[in-house]
Amino acid sequence: MKRTMAGMLRWSFIPAMMALVLYGCNDSAMQPTAGSISLSLQYSANSPRTALSKNSADAFAAAVDSLQLTRVRVVLSKIELESANDSADFRTTPMVLDLDLSGAMQTLGIMGVPFGTYSEVEFKIHRVDSTDLTVVSPDEQARFADFLLYPRASIIVEGIAYTNGCGQAFAFRSGLEAEQEYELTPPLVVSDANPTANITISINSSNWFRDRNGALLDPADFNNQDQISGNLKASFKVYEDDDRDGGDDDDHGGDDDDDGGDGDD
Repeated sequence: MKRTMAGMLRWSFIPAMMALVLYGCNDSAMQPTAGSISLSLQYSANSPRTALSKNSADAFAAAVDSLQLTRVRVVLSKIELESANDSADFRTTPMVLDLDLSGAMQTLGIMGVPFGTYSEVEFKIHRVDSTDLTVVSPDEQARFADFLLYPRASIIVEGIAYTNGCGQAFAFRSGLEAEQEYELTPPLVVSDANPTANITISINSSNWFRDRNGALLDPADFNNQDQISGNLKASFKVYEDDDRDGGDDDDHGGDDDDDGGDGDD
């Protein structure tokens, strides 16, 4: 994907919503057209309590009986939207997604875009350092504090692991670095007839702490780090969702490029 873009989106978090400010390449304000694309986030799990219990088949294999997720945060170093002719590409600055574990749809922001046809959306899960955060406000930078602690992380999953009815708090830190591209099929069209559209990032946690056979994985066991991080990567999807019901409006394709592992630089 080309790195030259007609505009850059700067995200500013406010309660329950991030407001976007669109900047042109020359740092002057770029006036949006009548068209707009909103970005939404949808979390889902097998249980409304976001709990995972071990199967009867792994009764003697799992070190924990069940897991209760209490908070999930993800760093996206960018979200990029590409038009069919590369004439109107947009990208965001780094952001922290703080998932609503109740499953309620979250609005990440709304951006003004020129009328056109948009064929691809790309997002990058990546660790950041202090130099990456010079483009965000001081209030925004505070949201990244936990991710800058050693070892730096791009995803932090907090919860409680239960063994024989006894709970132990855990914080699973993943250094996952992955760039994922999704083709919008059919392409997303913003026009006089269709001036608004919505793209949803969907994240499902049902397999995060499961091995390939479905057995429960202990997040405190370092040997499970790579398996869990791979499961995290596979749980992300992006699609057009104009009715914002959390479902894909149409079939979509996807491709991804894993840039690294879970260690710190």
